[in-house]
Amino acid sequence: MVVHLGGKDIYRIPKTINEAEPKTHLTLIAALRIHFAPMVNVDYERFIVRQARQSADESIDMFYLRLKELVATCAFHNENDEIRGQIIQGCASSKLREQILEESGRPLQDILTMGRTKELSKARASHMEAALQNPIKMEQCPAVLGPEENPEFLWGS
Repeated sequence: MVVHLGGKDIYRIPKTINEAEPKTHLTLIAALRIHFAPMVNVDYERFIVRQARQSADESIDMFYLRLKELVATCAFHNENDEIRGQIIQGCASSKLREQILEESGRPLQDILTMGRTKELSKARASHMEAALQNPIKMEQCPAVLGPEENPEFLWGS
């Protein structure tokens, strides 16, 4: 049906299926997927990965997820090693980069844990510093006079 409605170009696709394979609807679907799959330029996709940098408002986990999506089209032999290397090059925290380089060979999961810890520590320290710079000022409340000291207390003024 799809071949019939698709026209001459679609009609030619089943002819590209290997003669040894049975021509079932599954092999036809596979051939259509291959035909309509977008062309990927691996070199350009790798260039995009190499240019990736963590933005100021992006957490280490969000940067990791973005890199994971980017490397999916790069045909790397070891995606985790490539992501690890790009986190080292592109992370926003120079302190994290220094720590990773000091402890060379750490696996990706350790690096992500270190990044989360640094982000959490930085957020907590900022919160503490803000609280120290803007302390709550306690003002002395005026004393409320009771009925003994203020005769108008019971009767109003």
